[in-house]
Amino acid sequence: MIRSLRRLALVCGGGVVVLAAFALGYAGVGGKIVGAWSSRSAATGYVPSARRNSGPEIALIYIGASACAACNRSDLPAAVESAKVALRKHAVDRLQAFSAVGIAKDHSIEAGIAHLRKFGRFDEVMTGRGWLNAGVLRYVYGAVPGPAATPQLLVVERVVHVEEGDLTIDDRALLLRKVGALEILAWVAAGAPLPPVDAASGTGTVQAPARSRLVLPDGAVFTLDIARTTAERQRGLTGRSALGPNEGLVNVYATPTEARTWTKGYAFSIDALWLDASRLILDVAQDLKPCIEEPCPKRSPKAPYQYYIELPAGTLRRHPVKPGDVVQLQDVQ
Repeated sequence: MIRSLRRLALVCGGGVVVLAAFALGYAGVGGKIVGAWSSRSAATGYVPSARRNSGPEIALIYIGASACAACNRSDLPAAVESAKVALRKHAVDRLQAFSAVGIAKDHSIEAGIAHLRKFGRFDEVMTGRGWLNAGVLRYVYGAVPGPAATPQLLVVERVVHVEEGDLTIDDRALLLRKVGALEILAWVAAGAPLPPVDAASGTGTVQAPARSRLVLPDGAVFTLDIARTTAERQRGLTGRSALGPNEGLVNVYATPTEARTWTKGYAFSIDALWLDASRLILDVAQDLKPCIEEPCPKRSPKAPYQYYIELPAGTLRRHPVKPGDVVQLQDVQ
């Protein structure tokens, strides 16, 4: 997924704040914010860059929240600041640029900004909308998925593209993720090391997502991402903007389950299938709408199931199936 930074915006009406730290520090957006960030930066040393050159960069991404007790440990801000300085040196050694991103999972923009101030200066900050924050959707539920927990630090290798005034950033590889204050502090105490660089590609080794192949009774074939862990199943398709016509997701359970499913936070409608261990269809649903606000409707078949499949809305109208049919589901063991 590629995000464009052509327009830098501050949305204060209960939305999301996306700011560049050079705007906060140099352009003077908001006197109180400027003062807090500037004094903190002078004390701790990291100064953001206003670079606008194409090329690879290493990004440190902090995700926290004002109401998170572990995020408010007195020793955590200094550790995050040390990580910025150490990773900037790593980036220079790799002939790459560096940027620091701060994300606060707060509904209140003011509380999120106040929390991020404690951690010094960032090149970019995002807050507002809680778990629906654009940064959280990207780095927890979306292109770079991970556990829904705070605090956490990610180190991502990205590529910046600047062309005719347009700036885009493409996440290339997740180099590491540290979840919880103790993991973060231990990693920083060890010198904030990065994984070895792959000699062939020049990037950290990142495992490709597991995929399965679904074949419906009429021969239609779909490629499915596989969700095996609790975090992956809870995330579902949250953070995805769309599915291709022959794409989908399969939730895999080690044993039959009666877990109920929903479409909370989805951006599009889906069709769904529930299968038992033998790939027998137990139930189907068509055109399940996204749930924007709770309470969200939850669904499950009458009998325990082992596989739950989400497909683009309209799929089961074009390729009809019914309970009692058997499908092929490959590469899920």
